[in-house]
Amino acid sequence: MAVVAGRSTRSLERTEVLAESVEISSAKEASEIFDGGVARYCTFSSYLHEGAHVDAVLVGCKFVDVEWYWALFNCTILVDCEFVRCTFQGASFSGARLVDCRFERCRFIDDNLGAPCRNHESKIYGGEVKECSGSEFLFGSGAL
Repeated sequence: MAVVAGRSTRSLERTEVLAESVEISSAKEASEIFDGGVARYCTFSSYLHEGAHVDAVLVGCKFVDVEWYWALFNCTILVDCEFVRCTFQGASFSGARLVDCRFERCRFIDDNLGAPCRNHESKIYGGEVKECSGSEFLFGSGAL
């Protein structure tokens, strides 16, 4: 324990993950990065990620055929990332920043309880949306 300004605090030991130019094809591998890590120029493809909690920095990454079920993009920073044929089912974007990201043929749909995808104070800067369905909650007025 350390004492800071008269208060005791516990030291937290945490190993940050840095992934560069790797291919990820399982939720387990991705979770190690998404928990506060950094991924640069990685490809994530063809897996189901249930309950993902993404609070990472992702730069130049590509996501292909990833199914996001109840994913929480909490204060996530995404720069120049590409999402192709991804499904976001009941996903939530809270305080995320998306800069020059591209979404192509993605679906944003309700979860199995009928709850839609949500945006709470996330910001979109630049980017492109092509042939996506249900993306208005994130890319509609107020998000840009």
